[in-house]
Amino acid sequence: MAKLELVSPFPLIECQRLLNFGLQRSIAVEGSIKGTRLRAHKRIFYRNSFQIRLSASLLEEGAHTRIICRFGMHPFVIAFLVFWFGALLFIGGGGIIAGVVELISKSRPEAPDLVGLLIPAMMLMFGVMILLVTRYLAAGERLTLIGFVCETLNASPSP
Repeated sequence: MAKLELVSPFPLIECQRLLNFGLQRSIAVEGSIKGTRLRAHKRIFYRNSFQIRLSASLLEEGAHTRIICRFGMHPFVIAFLVFWFGALLFIGGGGIIAGVVELISKSRPEAPDLVGLLIPAMMLMFGVMILLVTRYLAAGERLTLIGFVCETLNASPSP
């Protein structure tokens, strides 16, 4: 998860109020502020489970507030990707090894022998393509979220 620290000149209670008001009024960002935790993502008109999400902690430091921002995909999506590619490696790896052994041992391979090679390769391509397309669709979302926080709280990067 990428991390960024911002500093707002406002006290914590004012930051909470401004973020709550900003989230209610925003047409670009949706989310919630609960206590010192902010969770937000860019508002989109289509479904993209792989979109960038902001998870931030607000820490009061005297008269100003430090906002520690973390950006990444939803934990469920990360778990799904680990499962998908792990299963592909575990199950598909064996299929690929068996398929290559079959191809080497026969002078003329038959169609069923190639299934052990094609199915894992297609699953890998499917997983990679979904990841590439959805990450492309999510491009720029991190900047939108940073812009929202900076604009709403008059925040700037921490020195």
